[in-house]
Amino acid sequence: MMTAAPARILGLCLALFCAAGAPVHASSAQSQEVETEIVEVLHRTIAACWSLPATQVAQPVVTYRIHLALDGALIGEPELVAPTGEDGKNPIAASARRAILRCAPFTAMQPYAESYDVWKQIDLRFDASDLR
Repeated sequence: MMTAAPARILGLCLALFCAAGAPVHASSAQSQEVETEIVEVLHRTIAACWSLPATQVAQPVVTYRIHLALDGALIGEPELVAPTGEDGKNPIAASARRAILRCAPFTAMQPYAESYDVWKQIDLRFDASDLR
């Protein structure tokens, strides 16, 4: 995970992980800057695709894990990480999944191809309470 707290834009938080699931640490100011840019690009992209459902839910926060190809295409289906087992039952989870699928492919990531290890696996945290 980045050394700074994840930024929030329209209730969406991102945590970047490498494919092995180990945290990615910035080794220099330049790599930290690239990671920050990647997070901002993903925030803008996903936030533009996400609309909050009208229904109130007990669990307003969901996290999906996605895997991306070098061209920004999704590899496989988004995986609901938290809360587990609620993909079809939670309107926030359903709206978050739709946002991911609607935004794919993530072509805005192509300028960051040299940093692919940073964004090939991403955890997307959707927090509906930030939108209210």
